[in-house]
Parts: sequence; C-alpha cells; structure tokens
Amino acid sequence: MRESVQLIVFSYFMKCTLCWWLGGSEEVPETGYAGYSGPLKEGNQNVQRVSWYEETKSKYHCGLFNWGRCSRYGAAEKYYFKCLDGWAQRTQSSDKCELAICDAKTNLMGACSIYYSNDYQKTRAGIIRSSGGSCTSPDTCTNCKTGYYSDGPYCRICGKIDHCNHRVCTTGSSQICEWCEGELRPEPYYRAYTQHLDNTQCQKACSWRADSTRCYPGECTNELASNCVCATNFGGTHCENINDSPDILYNFCEFSDTSGFNVLKNDPNWDLNNHPIIWTNFVAYKRIKLEIHAKYLQPADNRDPAKHYVRGFRVGVIEEKVTLSYYKGSTLNSVKASTCPGMDKSQPVDDKFCESSINSWTGFEHDDKVIAEFSSTNGGYVKVADREQSYNDGVINTYYYNGQTATREFEYHWDLVDPFHCSVSSGTSCSPFVDVGTDITDNPSITFTWDGWSDALSGLDHYEYDLFELKDGLELVDGNDKKQTNANVSVAESSATITMTEPGMYSIHMTAVDKAGNYMTGRNLFLFDDESVVDKQGDPTYCPTASEDTSYIWVVVDTDKVKVQFKDRFINTRHKNNRWLNGVQTYNPSKVIYEDLYGTIVDFQVSYEVHSAPDTVKDSRLLTSISQLKNQYDILTLNWADGDRLTSTVKAFDVLREFNEDTIVIYKDATPPLIENLWLTKGDRLNISVHNLEDFTQMTIEWEAYDIHSGMDSVYWKLYDYKTGDLHGYENIIAQGSAADISSCESQYGSYARGANCYCTPFQGCFHRHFQIKPEIKLSGGLLQNKDSGMHEYDYYIEVSVTNIANITTVLKKKITIDISPPHSGIVHDGIKGNQEIDYQQGTDLKAYWEEFFDRESGVFFYQYIVGTSCADKNDFTLDKTNPNLVETYNTFGSHTASVDGTYYFTVVAYNRALDPSDPVCSDGVTVDSSVPGVQEIVVENSQITGGLIKDSTSTNYYILGSNRMRRLIPNPTAVCVSRATLLNDIDLYPQEKFDNGSLVEVDGNVFCANSSGAPSNIGLTLYKSSLMEISWEPVDIPAKVYDYELGFSSTSGSAAPDIMAFESTKQHAHHRVVHTNIPDGTQFYIIIKTISKSNVEGLTTLGPCFMDTTPPEFVGGSSVFTVKLSGDYLMTSWPEDAVSDSEEFFELDYKFAVGHSSFGTDVQDFQPLLSGDSCTLNYPPHCTAVNISDMDWFLHGHHTYYVSIKITNSAGLVTIQTSDPYIHDVQLPAEGVIIDIDPQNYMTDIPLKDIEDVDFQTSTTSISARWSGFAHPHLNVTYKIGIGTTAGGSEVVSMKDVGTSLSHQESGLSLTPFETYYFTVTAVSSAGVSAVSSDGVTIITENDGLSGITIHDGKPCNMTDLTLGHHEDDNRLVCAVDADVQISTSSLNAYWSVPVGIQPYTTDAYIAIEKRTGVGNMWTIFRDFVHYATVFDVSINDLTLDPGIKYRIVLKLCARTICFQTVHTDGVMVIANPPIAGDITIEHLNTTAGNGVEKLLVSFTQFYDPDIEDTTEKL
Repeated sequence: MRESVQLIVFSYFMKCTLCWWLGGSEEVPETGYAGYSGPLKEGNQNVQRVSWYEETKSKYHCGLFNWGRCSRYGAAEKYYFKCLDGWAQRTQSSDKCELAICDAKTNLMGACSIYYSNDYQKTRAGIIRSSGGSCTSPDTCTNCKTGYYSDGPYCRICGKIDHCNHRVCTTGSSQICEWCEGELRPEPYYRAYTQHLDNTQCQKACSWRADSTRCYPGECTNELASNCVCATNFGGTHCENINDSPDILYNFCEFSDTSGFNVLKNDPNWDLNNHPIIWTNFVAYKRIKLEIHAKYLQPADNRDPAKHYVRGFRVGVIEEKVTLSYYKGSTLNSVKASTCPGMDKSQPVDDKFCESSINSWTGFEHDDKVIAEFSSTNGGYVKVADREQSYNDGVINTYYYNGQTATREFEYHWDLVDPFHCSVSSGTSCSPFVDVGTDITDNPSITFTWDGWSDALSGLDHYEYDLFELKDGLELVDGNDKKQTNANVSVAESSATITMTEPGMYSIHMTAVDKAGNYMTGRNLFLFDDESVVDKQGDPTYCPTASEDTSYIWVVVDTDKVKVQFKDRFINTRHKNNRWLNGVQTYNPSKVIYEDLYGTIVDFQVSYEVHSAPDTVKDSRLLTSISQLKNQYDILTLNWADGDRLTSTVKAFDVLREFNEDTIVIYKDATPPLIENLWLTKGDRLNISVHNLEDFTQMTIEWEAYDIHSGMDSVYWKLYDYKTGDLHGYENIIAQGSAADISSCESQYGSYARGANCYCTPFQGCFHRHFQIKPEIKLSGGLLQNKDSGMHEYDYYIEVSVTNIANITTVLKKKITIDISPPHSGIVHDGIKGNQEIDYQQGTDLKAYWEEFFDRESGVFFYQYIVGTSCADKNDFTLDKTNPNLVETYNTFGSHTASVDGTYYFTVVAYNRALDPSDPVCSDGVTVDSSVPGVQEIVVENSQITGGLIKDSTSTNYYILGSNRMRRLIPNPTAVCVSRATLLNDIDLYPQEKFDNGSLVEVDGNVFCANSSGAPSNIGLTLYKSSLMEISWEPVDIPAKVYDYELGFSSTSGSAAPDIMAFESTKQHAHHRVVHTNIPDGTQFYIIIKTISKSNVEGLTTLGPCFMDTTPPEFVGGSSVFTVKLSGDYLMTSWPEDAVSDSEEFFELDYKFAVGHSSFGTDVQDFQPLLSGDSCTLNYPPHCTAVNISDMDWFLHGHHTYYVSIKITNSAGLVTIQTSDPYIHDVQLPAEGVIIDIDPQNYMTDIPLKDIEDVDFQTSTTSISARWSGFAHPHLNVTYKIGIGTTAGGSEVVSMKDVGTSLSHQESGLSLTPFETYYFTVTAVSSAGVSAVSSDGVTIITENDGLSGITIHDGKPCNMTDLTLGHHEDDNRLVCAVDADVQISTSSLNAYWSVPVGIQPYTTDAYIAIEKRTGVGNMWTIFRDFVHYATVFDVSINDLTLDPGIKYRIVLKLCARTICFQTVHTDGVMVIANPPIAGDITIEHLNTTAGNGVEKLLVSFTQFYDPDIEDTTEKL
C-alpha cells in the first residue's frame, strides 16, 4: 500500500514539474494520505494545505474460527500542498513559495520590466531604457528604476516633459523633472534649461547656447531667457546691439597758409548734429590740422566672475576717424583720411584724444568745398564659456557687439565772387540798392532802405553804409566829407535812420559783404531842405463832363468819356533859387560801385478807380503821365454804369520828383427815378381807384418811388379836378433816405405803413421806397381849405413828382372816382351753372354760382363767400381776411372741399370798387353723403348652403349657420366654438333668425359647439328648384337714403355690368322675383344687388357663388384606377387626381373612405374623412388617403382580401361611392439573402454549379461584381435593386438601380480609389416591402505597389529586459541589437518586421524568400524562393546550410491574398562561424628613465581577420 501511495505522489510531482514556474498545479492529486510529506512544507512562506476525505475499504477475518472474510469501511484524509494564488517556488525543490507572480511572470522571468526602444530616462549615471522593478507581491511591482513608476504588474516610464532628461513620477500623469537638458550643475549659470521654478516643466534659461540668449550686459530674472532685460542702451536677442553712440567731445579742423596768418577753422566744441559751413575767399592754404576726442563708457560689469558663463566683457570706443572729402562743385574730387591708432573691436577704450596734420589741396576755385567728417564708433566683445563642450570652461567663444557710429560734419566752402544787386540783371524790375525814399525832404530824420542785394553762393553776411556831404561847385563832389558810418549792419535789416543837422546835398554809400568777405557798394543822392515848399494855385481840379447843376459831381449823360482838367494848378521855385539842382560828379573809388542814375523830370500823372460798390473796383488805371503837358487835362475812357463812382487823382512832379496832388470824386446816373403802384388803398386793399366817401381826408394814397443809382432827393404830390384842373391839395414830402445801411433803414422805417421797403444805392445811402399819404387840411401844403371834399360819381387826378440826387425828375398821375353807394344783392345756387341745382351729392367737392349782383356807379369789383354748415352773417365778412373760412374771388362761382359728410351752405357778398359790400346771400344748401349704400340679411327662397359655426370679423359674436342661410346667435361660445368657428367678413348678408316679436333666436353653445364643425370659408348657394327665384333684403341705413335697387346675375363676382341678366330695377322695393329658367345646371353665377343712394352713390352687394345642381359627382375609371398598398404601418389608397369630376359643382366635394371584406363593405372600417399619413398628404382635390392599420375599427389579417370604398358628396347632397379592386394583405418581407463579392475578371452571368470564394480584394478600379441568393417570399414576386458605396448600405458610388430578377450584377465604368473598401448592397423588393443586405466589402488593391512605413530587421526581436537577476547573480547574456549584422549559426536565419496598423487589413499574407550575396561585390541571388507564412510578423528558418563568410538577407513580400506588393528586405547578416585568425605580436621594452624619462612596454600586433570572408576590406 505504501508503494502505491508513493507512486501517486511521484506522479503528482511529475505533473507539477511543468507548471512550478506558475506557482504550482491547480490539478488535484488522485489520492493522498495523512502525514504526507513533499517539497513544500506546511507553514512555510505562502504555502497552503489542500485536504479532503475519501472512503476506505479493508478486509479482515471474521466468522467462525475467523474463517470468513469481511469488509471494513472508513474515511481517510487526503491532502497536498500548493502555493497561494499569485505565488511560485524558485525551484522545483523549494519548500516554500517565495516568488510573486506579475502578469504570469516572476522575477526570474523578467517580471515588471519593460524595454522602451523609443524613449528612455537619462540620469546623471547614464541612460535607462528598461523600467526594472521587482514583483514583490502578486501583480504588484516595486523598486522600479528611477524615472519609472509602479503600475500593477509592470513598471512604466514616466510621462514626457519637453527638454527633460530625467523625469520621476508616482503615476502616469504626476511626472516632474529631476534633471533638465543642458543642466551641468543644479545652480545658476550652469544650465541651459531649468526646473528650479516649476519642476513640471523645463524652461529655457539664459545660457551659452545660440538658441537661447547670453543676455549680457543684462539681467535674467529667475535665470529665464524669457525674462532677459538688457542693460540700458543695449538690445537684441543676446543684448548684442549697442543702441547709443559715442560722445564726440572735441572735433577740430584748421586750414592755414605758410605764415599762419590766414587761418580757416571750425568751432572745436561744436556738439550739434547740423552741418555748419565755414566760408572763405582765400585759396593759398598749405596745411590742415586735425584733432578728435571721443568717449564711450561701458555699463557696470556686475557678474559673478567665479560662476558666470560670461568670462570676459569689454565695450568702448573702437574707432576714431576724420575724413576730408574735396568736391569740385558737386563732384567728389579726392579724399584724405586720418584714423586714430590703438583701438579696435578687440581693444576698446573708454576715451582717447588724437591729433594729426596733413598737406592741404592747392588750386582752390570758386564753389570748391571740403567736407570734414568726424566719426567715432563703439563696440567690444563678450567671452562666453560653452560649458556643454567643456565643463571646466575650456572652450571660450568670443562674440562681438554691434555698435553705433556718431558722426559730425563741417563744410569749408570757397566763394570767390562778389555780391551783386538785382538791377544788374537786364530787364529785371527790383527794389533800389539804396533808397532814401524821397530825394528831397525837409525831415531831418532820414530813413533809407535797401533791398535786392544777394550773393549766389555763400549768401550775405552783413551790410555797411557811409554818409557823405556833396560840396558846392560847378559839379557837386562826392566821397570827401564823411559825416556818419556803420560797419556792421545785420542782413536781417533793410532800413536805417540818420539825423540831419544841415541842409544840403548828400550821398549814402551802401556796401553788401558776403560770408566769404567779398563785397560790392552802391550810392544814392538826396537833398535835405527843411524850408522847401511846393504850392497849389488857381482853380482846383474838376470834371467838366459832369452837370454844372450838380456842381460837376454827377454825370447825367450816358457816356464813357470823362474829362479831368487841372490848368495852372501846381507850381515850385525853391530848388532853382538855392542851386541844389546842379549835376553831381561821378564817384570813382578803387572798386567799381553802382551809381544812382534816377533822372530829373517834370510830369503830370493821372490815375483813377471806378467803384460799383465801396469795396468793388470795376475799372482802374495807375498813375499815368499825360501826353501833352501844356494841355493840363486828361480824357479818361471808363467802364462804368449808372450808380458807379469815379475817383481820379492828379499828381504834379517837380524836377526831383517832389509832387503835390488833387483828387476829385464824381458819380454817374443818366436814368430818371421810377414811380410805381400809385393807387388808393383801404386797409390791406391795394390798387383802388374809387373812393367810397366824398371827404378827401378819409382817402389814403400810396405809391413807390425809388432810384437805385443815385437815390431820392425830393418828392411832391398834388390832387386836382379831372375836368377843370382846380387844385385841391399839394405837398413836398421827405425823400425817406439818410440811412447808412439796409439794417439802419429797416430799423428807421420799420414802423411805417406796410413795413420797411428799403433799397440801397452804391454810395448815397439807403432809402425807403414806399410812400403813404393821408391828406390833411394844412395852411402850407396838404389839402386846401374848402377844397377837402369831392362829389359822388365824379373823377379827380392824383399827380406825384420825384427828383433823384442827380437832379433828374419823373412825374406820374392817377385818375380816381368817388362812389358812395354799395352793390345790389343777387341769388346763390348750389351746383354748376347750366345744370339743375342739386340738394344731394356723394363727392366732397362742393360747387356754387351766383348772379344778379351789380353796382351802377363803379361796378362789382370782387366777391367774398363763406362755406359752412349754416349761413354766414354779414359780420363774418371783412376786408382784412381775418376769417380763415373767407374766400375772395373775382369769379361768379366758387368751390369748397368738405372734410366730412354733412349739409353745407354758400354765403356770398359782392364788393364795388369803393370796397363797399352788398348784403350777404345764402344758398339753400347741399347734403354730402359719400356713404356707399348696401343691403343686408338677404333671403333667397328655395336655396341651400353648407353651414356650420361662424363668427364676425372682430371675433366677438358667434353663430350657428343653418343650411337655409339663417344664423342663430350663440351667446355663450365655448372654447370649442372659438377654435372651430369660421370668420366671415360678409356675415351681415346672412339673415338672423328671429321670433315673431323681433327678438333674436339664441342657442346653447354647450350643446351646439361640440357637435358642430366650422362652416366652409367659401360658402356657396345651391338652387334646387328651377322655377321662380324670390329674393328679399334689408337696406343699410345711410343719411342720403336709398333712391332705388337694381338686381342682376353675373358670371363674375362684384361685376358692375352683369353678363347673365342685366340690372333691372325693383321699383324702389326691397324684394324681387326673377325667372331663372335660362340658367343651365352647373353654371356658376352671382346675384348682384345694386343700391343707389339719393346722393347718386352706388353700392354693389354680391351673393354667391350660386349654381344649379341636379347630378351627383362622377368617378371615372371604376375600381381599376385605385391603388391599394401597405406602406409601413399605413394602408394607403390612391387614385388619379382627375378621376373625380362634377361639372355642376363649384365648391369642394366631401370625401370619405371605408374598408370592408367585400365590395362596398364597411365592416372593417366605417366611412370617415380622408386621412394623411406616410407619403400621402391631403390637398384638394385629394388623390389619396392613408390609415394606420392599428387605428382601424378591426385589425387586418395576413393574406386576406379587403376592399376600400370612397364616398363623394357634393354641396347639393348628391352621393357617389366607388370601391377598389380586391387588396390582398401580405406583410411578410422577402428573406434576407447572402451576397458574395466576385472578382470582375471571373464574373459570369450564369451561376456556376460549384461554390465560389467570396473575394475581399481586387485590382480592377473600373468595375465591381457580386452574386446573391436566398432572397425569397412565399407568396409574392421579388425583384432586385443594387447600390455601391464606401460604407455598408451606402450608395454614393452607384445610386440604387433596378436590375430586375437577376441574381448577379457587374457595374463597369467606375473610378474606384485604391486601398478603399467598397460594399455591394442588394435590396429585394416585393409588394409587401423591401429587405436590404450588404456584402462584407471588397478592397481595391494596386498590384506591385510600394508600401510605406514597413521596417524589417535581421535577427530576433531584441529584449534585454526579460530577465531579473538576484543580488549575487550576473547577466552573462550577449547584448542584442535592434538589427543583427553578424551571426554564428550556419543553419538558421531570423528576421522580424513591423507593419503600420493602417495597412494591416490588406497585408494579410506574408511570403518569405532568402537572398545570398556574392563573396566579392554586391550582387544578390535567390538562395530560397518565396514560402507562404500567413499573417506573421517574424520568421525563424532553421533548416538551412549557410556558408561562413557570406552575407544573407530575408526578402519579405506582403500580399492581400493573391495580390502582392513590392518586396522589402533586410540589410543582410554576415555568417561568421569561425574564430578570427590572429596575427603576430611583438613586445618591445623601452627604458628612458635617464633624464627623468618614463619606462614603457611597446606592444604591437598585426590585424586579425576572418578566414571565411573573401572581401579583403570586410574580413579585417
């Protein structure tokens, strides 16, 4: 028994031998026993006991003499030991389970660690690509390498941080940076990126890197490059730009001759940036002395010299230079330069003074110049340690600063030409070179002026002047007796004043000096005599062309020739008596001067100006000498007109241009004044020639008199008898002038009668032109005593005489008549003359005329009338027109537009020419009524309509309308009434039902509203009897009342000329009886009632449409025109739109439908209104109805027959019912079949007998094919539609098209996109519906196309992280590479590759071949042809015989089934199976200890080589 147990236990351990790495077997041993002992020990680490009980059976002796055999049964405990879940033994003999399992691996199998080929952690100790870690408990990794974190059964790399070498984290998103890229020390100036401010990112620091910033001189707050602030006056990315320039402290350039007497130099302390010019006329300079001093101080160098990456810094002045450029005119001739030594960009200085001397140019000419440019440039360098190249600052890079250059220029210019005066230029008119103003003066203060001096090149520098007295003699002598001098007069000055003490003849010498020292002089002569006098004598200057009556002031003839006379007016004798008019001797100093050549003449000059207004010169002439001095007059030819002013000046000159003058002013006005509008007035009434009283003192005379050229001088009027000439009165009145301007005139005469009516003359002021005289009896002027009254019906004259200031007179007279009796009254009629007088009218334009008004003495002058709703009183008529309703006219008719309807009256008054009114006369009035008459509540006997709920236009009153057109009021409309009632604008045409006592019949809304529908919006009237039509109505009350009614029938609504029955009068009755037998059935017509008011307004009331109907609707085509089908959940019935007709119906027919098991049956669904649903939309006329089968009274059963009936009712109540053909209710859809994509090249229309393979790929881009089967229906025929798209069910490539009953289809002429998948969709169509199925798709492949993104390597996938070693264990494995270049094995080749996920769906098959390279050269041949390897990403071929020293490579061909792409291959692996051949080794002992040398062993050997490689360059 023990042996069997041991066998069982051994078997158990044999089973566990295969699984101990996973922590023990889960398989329960077949048996066991109490006290079992094995490798695992109970109580040891992670060991658990598994026990159970089994029944035992034993035999023993029993019975008599123990001869019998009996069985004994019992229970034996069985058990074994195993590791806890997640734990495993280190070895098969381990008695404990000390290895934790993480994702089926223990530490011995490389648990936890992941190798990252595309990422790593770079610590200061080195690069870490494997995450490391230890599986310390089931699926729990700890002790991950730095930069990796525990993520259950693995250690994973921390998330990326830009520019971070070493990240640490505890989770996948908690990474922080321990060490940034370019950080040499964790302190300032030693890191290109830093994380000391925020360890979640590496921020660029100021550093030595070119992509950062040196930032010197400058400060980087918190080390960040983004915080770099350059020092003052520095800029740029690295603060490499100096923004300010050096200071030039001293700049000196001096030209000198040999003696040093003639020196030309600048201001050495000139520090402005302009371009000063130093002028000279000296040409013999020999030497040029140059001096320059510039300074630039660098900013403070505050860096830490022990730590900063900037190891040196210096800026300052790096160049001082003087450049002399010699120009001949504007052309550069030559250049001389002097540069200060001892400075450059590597040797800047703070400041330096430099001086030098060079030879001058010779032969300077006019307009030569030398530009002296002093320049100074700053710059310097900074030395920066590249600490990534040399940690100990062994690599220093020098960078130079971009400086600024300060320049200062001075111009030395040669001017060898004297100044000149403009008078030397021929034909030039200019100011005198010196002018004393007047050659003869008595003013001791002599102010003389000069102008016109200039210098063509350097310009004037200053003036000088001298005063000389000319001595008496045969000729006056100049230049001997200097009285005054001034040698420095600014060029800004143009005048000076000297004070004379003695009379005599003098000269002024004026000298102009330019900036180069050149000069020119001119002189002027003058006589000073404070006792000299020029007199006037004789008659003054005057104009004999002017009127003597105006004291020669006004020219009153129309002429443009005017004579100005000044005979014997001027005389002067003092100059001759004092002998100051002798000639002056010519002045001849050492240098030529300008002479005073102005002559001595005697002259009369005349000028004039013609003004049309004070500020407007119309014509003028400057002073012009007369041709004949002896005549002493001038004839002026003028451009002037009436009102213009001539101002003429005469100047008489003596021998030295002393003069005296006269000025005269004359005016022109050759036209007389004007008198207008002479008449009598009464209030605002003008142009009256008849006076209504005999008293002249009650008369008002008015006129307008004016002269716009010269103005008014006097005004005179008189009144005298028409026949005898007896004078009744006269008076001279003021001319109403004396105003300076128009505003003064309007202010002065604003209170005069009719207000100011002012005008202004050009020069005589402003005048008031309106005159009003109310004659009074006066002793002097005015009406004469006893002559102040006239006689009735007698004529008189008023005469007015006016004279203008030019003394021209105009006279005007006016005849007047006296009439003291008013006009006689007449008659006023309403209407237009020649027509019958009216009492009513519809328009608001009122007309009236009058007659028989007359006045025997002066006649009727005009009329006034007032139109109102009552007659006007005499007091309403006034001449001042204060009544706004008063109309004045000279006609015998009038008009008025009334604003509203009503009765209006014309009241008329006539006025004679004396403005006396007649008594008012009033018309009998006319009534205006524009109301359109009409009728209401029209009753038509023997008629019928479609009624229902209605409401008025204001939605206020609600009614139930009966088929007899009677409406009954609903006083309590419910919400149902409000929503259902139809709004009728012509609701008043329907009569209201009333009781005998006249009260309205009312109905309960709670009863009628819920049980009634709305009336049609267009209610027609049907006549169902062909005998007499009886119609009655009620008139609409209007003010003008009804004159008559007319009734007619028309084919159009609202027709004013009925075409069926013309209007016929009802003889003013509100009812009528008409025979309408001539109206055929079905003819639509309208009843037109014309109502005519007494104001002749016509109103038309239309009732209709009306028609006669005696036939029911007609359904054309019978049952065959119906289409009944099931669409979704709807049973749809349709028929042609023109199938239903009713030629006599002009309103909408009523349609209803029913469903039954038999023709015309209604047992499934009773008649109800048509319904919309699915694709059926109700409109009129309807052509379909749809009912949801779940909403019908009874359900429909499958494959049963039904009928749909349509009932049509017209407005006359006549009905037509039409039933459909039988409809079989089949709802089962075709079965969903199977679709197989077929290669178009193998497409056949006949289905082959054998099965065909469904293709997933094809090469054709122009066609696609498929077969299908399994679409079937037990009762119905099935046809097919196909579509093609890029998604299952899509049809954007080929829209759904009918292919009939075909079970295959090929679509050609397509343009399919490579590597796109297309789906073939088949839709099975039956009368019960459709079923659609799509294929699994076919992808378009381009054969032998190149694929991108595929990588292939020799060897096996490299993983150096798949082994976890103990503390005392070493990893002795060879380090593997991503791509193997050599191998030892001669029997196997390995390769692996990766394929992008996007192309894996169509690279399902891999074919592998092996190529062999020739021993010498690079020729590859097939070693083993392609073998199919299905879908794999690595291959290991172990049955090879490879030659040592030969290179082999794996060739990969990826295919989509049988369609393959271009091949890719590895770069090859060299088979090196034998050790290299060693060369000779030589050892030499060198002892050079003498002389402090070194003792050495020199070992040399020849190169090793591979014995199998033929190529000599590869075998070494």
